[in-house]
Amino acid sequence: LVAFLYVFIPPIQELAAESEGGQAGRIVLKIQNVQHQKGVIRCGLYEQKNWLDAEDAVEWVNAEYTSGATAKCVFPGIEGGTYGIGVFHDADADHDMDSNFLGIPSEAVCASKDPEASMGPPEFDAAKFEHSAEGATEVACTMRY
Repeated sequence: LVAFLYVFIPPIQELAAESEGGQAGRIVLKIQNVQHQKGVIRCGLYEQKNWLDAEDAVEWVNAEYTSGATAKCVFPGIEGGTYGIGVFHDADADHDMDSNFLGIPSEAVCASKDPEASMGPPEFDAAKFEHSAEGATEVACTMRY
């Protein structure tokens, strides 16, 4: 009887995921202050060990422009853990973050939780957030042009 119930009735975790509209494991980054819709907004999901190393991002996604000056990046099916998200507005859509001769980004940037960055990129600890694979996580950032 137990085997029958397990095979023909979904486990509790699956029911919970379905009741959340298939949101389990999903990370959503809401981006504010989007000044134009030229090119694409690229979002990279990172763990601490590879923070802002584009080659070693856990996953890259393009943002969806929503309404007005906002956009969002959706990372589906992400395992639980500690993450940070780095974002750049790739106005020329070449999939590279352009910078000037000093290495300062010439395209708009932001990171999860809007950490301050004075000389160089923000620290992972300022941008990190906890994510549970059983639920959905929402974080936000504001583009800096």
